[in-house]
Amino acid sequence: MQTCYRPRSSVIAPALVTEILESLRALAYNARFEDMEEGFKGTSESIWKSSEDLGDHKVEGPGFVEWLESGNLFWLNGLPGSGKSTLMKYVIEHAKTKEHLSKADPRNWLLACWFFYELGDETSFNSLLHSLLLQILTAQQHLVPLTLQIYRKVQSRPKRNSSTDETWSDGDLMQALTIIVTQSADHFNLCIFVDGSDECGPREHLRSHVKFLLEWLASGEKARRINMKLCIASREITDIWVQLKNYKTCQIHHWTTEDTVTYAEQSLRAAFDDRLWGFNSDRHAELLETLCREISERSNGVFSG
Repeated sequence: MQTCYRPRSSVIAPALVTEILESLRALAYNARFEDMEEGFKGTSESIWKSSEDLGDHKVEGPGFVEWLESGNLFWLNGLPGSGKSTLMKYVIEHAKTKEHLSKADPRNWLLACWFFYELGDETSFNSLLHSLLLQILTAQQHLVPLTLQIYRKVQSRPKRNSSTDETWSDGDLMQALTIIVTQSADHFNLCIFVDGSDECGPREHLRSHVKFLLEWLASGEKARRINMKLCIASREITDIWVQLKNYKTCQIHHWTTEDTVTYAEQSLRAAFDDRLWGFNSDRHAELLETLCREISERSNGVFSG
């Protein structure tokens, strides 16, 4: 997959830079991420909890903060409906993420992401590769010349039909991504978030898709050209578990008890008039909290069915 390659020139015309970026754009749009609504106010905060040393024992946190500051790969898994996608979007957009990343390296971090979604059209591994390459090259345009030789190969390949034809193959994109993290002349920091990995199709190729992401991460670490981190969110299915079981992991449904209590309370308050039901009185507020905790316990950390 990795080719020993050096670009003929470190500078190419701005028009050609734009042309290469545009060739990736059609298959790189991620509607799932753009369309996702924010979670209920007050939920998702537990992800920032750190492990605490209490002398005679240690209280473990989710491990996310520790990964941001010192790890390479983090696997966020959980039951269906436990809020994995909501949490992923929350941490991508939250300022605390870059604050903790700065403890790993104070230089600026580029965050790139892709959200798979089997109920939409976003199950393609090829689209993930298009999107990650486009996000990286858009933010770090000095890297575009590294992909020029591959782009020329793409151009020379006969198109099958329309302008949406998948001209960049998986192999082209994987080669380009690998070259970027192994042959960049300038240092940069890269943190990748991939959500819904279990929804990447076709299922029979899922192991090889996850394998590439791990190899890509390893190649970047080995070359030492960049600092690279990868966060994968998915259900705990065998094809993913066998490859990620030895990395830092968090089962999100074990950390969402208070979040589901908050979610239940806000949902009930939205559904019923406080003045009519008297939720603001001490007695009824206590009953409401008891009811919400019962709902949370029965839900096992799942927000929706």
